[in-house]
Amino acid sequence: MSAAVAYRPREGSRISKPAASELGSLVESLALAGNATPQALLDAARDPASPAHKWFEWDDTKAAEQYRLVQARYYLRSITVEYTTEQFEPMQVRAFVPVYVDGNGRTWKPMHEVIAVQSELEQVIEAAKAEMHAFRKKYAELRRLEAGSVLLRSMDAFIAAE
Repeated sequence: MSAAVAYRPREGSRISKPAASELGSLVESLALAGNATPQALLDAARDPASPAHKWFEWDDTKAAEQYRLVQARYYLRSITVEYTTEQFEPMQVRAFVPVYVDGNGRTWKPMHEVIAVQSELEQVIEAAKAEMHAFRKKYAELRRLEAGSVLLRSMDAFIAAE
């Protein structure tokens, strides 16, 4: 007994349904061959005949700029600041967080500025709640998958015993 598989974009991601479907199938074939790595996916997509080719940026100038943006986001997420008060032990938190500012879209601001503006602090708290919800959903899905897997193995064992 096997389950039907349909690759879909993760909720909130920027990948399209067709990209998720085509890339998912390719990654599955790479996994079956024992080599599902980012490098293997990229290498498979290099061939213009590959269904994955169209989902990658092949203009080196544009790709380099996009990579630098990935690096910039990483740096913004990776810098922390340590707060020390008389009441609490030192605590480290992200130094910069993204918030929406009227008319300016999303921008990164220092945490000490964000906590001083209630509406911005609420944005950060809501984002944290959304991350917690996503983690909880992921955990529940894994537990459900585990239970289904146990059921399928039990059915297989029952059928094999006959």
